[in-house]
Amino acid sequence: MNKRVLLLIGTFLCIITGLSAQSDTLKHPEQFLFPEFSRGKVSMKTGGDIDLVLNYNIISEKIVFVQNGKILGLGKPGSVDTVYIQDKKLVPVGKAFFAVLAGSPVSLLIQYKGLIRQPPKMDSYGRASEASSTTSINSMKVGNEFYTLTDQDIIINKEIVYWIRINDSIQSFRDANQLIKIFPDFKNEIRSYIRQNKTKFGNSDDILKLTIYCNGLVKGV
Repeated sequence: MNKRVLLLIGTFLCIITGLSAQSDTLKHPEQFLFPEFSRGKVSMKTGGDIDLVLNYNIISEKIVFVQNGKILGLGKPGSVDTVYIQDKKLVPVGKAFFAVLAGSPVSLLIQYKGLIRQPPKMDSYGRASEASSTTSINSMKVGNEFYTLTDQDIIINKEIVYWIRINDSIQSFRDANQLIKIFPDFKNEIRSYIRQNKTKFGNSDDILKLTIYCNGLVKGV
């Protein structure tokens, strides 16, 4: 085995050190971005790729993989350059991973999040109690890196947050006004594009097209 392969294996072993397996994770499959685990690739910053059976946990915002029939979390995201799962390319941002939809100079990234809460409790008349329906609960921490869910009844609310990365700055946005604050020099052009194309901010395809348009504006300066 050559030195490069040994270095890669050593780096990978450091990444998974301290991770804990969780056998009941699939009791709540909606906590994963993809409906099924599939073979993907982890590209390291030190060079080299690792092929694994992967998925993404939207609650812990961690890459997870299957090893010996158990689900483990991938730690130390700073050591990872890019993760490829199915049709998505994910890059580390802080302790989470964001999906990349568009490249430079204006990069569009999507943060997938999962918020968990208890289901509403019923009163003696069979009506949902509003006070209990929004009570948030924490997922259970296992080991040092991977958050998982118990077998209790829970509701998982999925949320996506759009991020724009340009130069060394990264900012989130949810609507037209927030996006225009990122590109104040092009506010008239962006407003006109959104109006003419009836852009919906809940539609990732629309946001991708809008970002491509913003790329054209920035490149044209």
